[in-house]
Amino acid sequence: MIRLAPSSRRGLLVRAAVGAIFATACGRDRRQPGRLIYLLRGEPWTLDPALSPGGAESWIISALSEPLIQPHPQTMAPMAGLATHYKIERDGTRYTFYLRGHPAPEGIQLAGPDSQPVEFTRGLAFAPHDLPARWSDGVPITAHDMVYSWHRYLAPDIGCPNAYVFYSITGAEAVNQGRISPEELGVRALDTFTFQLDLTAPAPHFLMLCYTTMTLPMPRHAIEAARKNGREAAWTEPGRTVTSGPFTLRESRPREGTIVARNPLYFDSAFVGVDEIQFFAADGATVVNLFRSGLADSMDGRVLPLQLAPALENTAELHVSPACACHNWRINTTRAPLDNLLLRYALNMATDKMATARFLGARQQSALGRVPPLDGYRSLQRLEVEINGSPCDVLAYNPRAARQLWAAAASTEAVLPLPVHHFARVDSHHLAAILQKQWQENLGLETRLVPQETAAYIQTILTGNDWAGVAEDSYFANYPDAYDLLSLYIAPYPNWTNPEFDRKLAAASSTPDPVARMKELSKCEAALLAAMPFVPLYFDTWVYLERSEVHGLSLSPIGIPAFKYAWIDTNRRAS
Repeated sequence: MIRLAPSSRRGLLVRAAVGAIFATACGRDRRQPGRLIYLLRGEPWTLDPALSPGGAESWIISALSEPLIQPHPQTMAPMAGLATHYKIERDGTRYTFYLRGHPAPEGIQLAGPDSQPVEFTRGLAFAPHDLPARWSDGVPITAHDMVYSWHRYLAPDIGCPNAYVFYSITGAEAVNQGRISPEELGVRALDTFTFQLDLTAPAPHFLMLCYTTMTLPMPRHAIEAARKNGREAAWTEPGRTVTSGPFTLRESRPREGTIVARNPLYFDSAFVGVDEIQFFAADGATVVNLFRSGLADSMDGRVLPLQLAPALENTAELHVSPACACHNWRINTTRAPLDNLLLRYALNMATDKMATARFLGARQQSALGRVPPLDGYRSLQRLEVEINGSPCDVLAYNPRAARQLWAAAASTEAVLPLPVHHFARVDSHHLAAILQKQWQENLGLETRLVPQETAAYIQTILTGNDWAGVAEDSYFANYPDAYDLLSLYIAPYPNWTNPEFDRKLAAASSTPDPVARMKELSKCEAALLAAMPFVPLYFDTWVYLERSEVHGLSLSPIGIPAFKYAWIDTNRRAS
């Protein structure tokens, strides 16, 4: 049983609210055998992997797509996906992948799903490596599809928001900036089932990158057919989408949900444990209402409002697990008044992160930096910089020093109140209100809360530069490595740039020795914090409700489950 932090008066009010919800949740149980109902935090932005900024659509895209490499659902160790074997050559700068169906694969064989606990495998046999993978329309998945996909991720006219993650590939940045043609990118098909790529420098994290939703294959034939018909975007519509994963797209309607169905041509189709998944966006108390009404089976680990978690602490269906995720307040350092580094230090020193974590009460950890606890990585505990001739730990909570620094550095011409941008969600409003109160008490700073709906927030705040002040910024790692969490800040990050940081981070990431690599990445984090383009807040957890009869969806630190492993104990469901 999970024990969460008590919350006194707030907890009593929330318990009363939840009790009212439970009392009114009296609808008929609509759950059906073979159907999984899964709640998402928001509406999908797109179902095109090349256009996704990493929002709620990532869960749906992962159900529709098979990655080059599958992560183990618990340890995140690389396992066979579309690739069954791989080789690393030329001092770590050349990767060769052998896809399913290859008659004579070489190199290291990736572990199969049968290496996992019975919770995920159910003791079933999986498809052999020599069985080719096919798109949902029957066309074989080949190395040529992989080359096409990686060209498309980097095409300047596509505008992939995560194109920077490919910059370790030879020619990737130049292709993305339109300086060379995609054909000059360092990726190639050696034959039908052999895919090879070259890197500019060793990248020990590269295998992990290959199991993210940012590197998924895309159906060349379907996309090109849609383009010839004059509307390339149509390839992601129901009835037109061609998928590589365990499910196909049946329906997708804004504000009504997305339904995916078992893909009969998926190479492991006989293993897939549910016939259909219904994805719906939900927030607030509606999440608990739907769950108690039998209208939800499981959910994204960010859906359940955190203020409701303490009221559910004795519920067996409540799950809390560590997340490789950080929650920050992003700063636009290109706009006054926070183009002044000393003011950014003052904001950080005036923010009580421990109080925020206690308020959330679901095992979140207060954060001093960007990178959450990782094996082998040493996080910063202090960072002293010289201010006016005296050393100052700018990571410490020090309201007195913060107030003095703000008063000394603030310009009388600064535009106030300072905007605090945040998502138009209940949890986000609470976090913004806490920040507003702390800065008022500790700095005498007047702030203005500016909520925005998700789509507008992503477009204007997270990918734009036309705003001032601070902005809520959650980051959920794509793979458990410090480089992933730090690389967001390399160019073309819109709100802060430093070429020297970019250079040092690239050098640190390519360090071949694992221990030395972690030390160098830690130095990069120190350099980033010295520039303070964000106020660290807390390291997150996954907090979610899931029915006891649902299996195979246990969340790893990355948080997106492999839906192919989901199954439902029909005996328990029937009872």
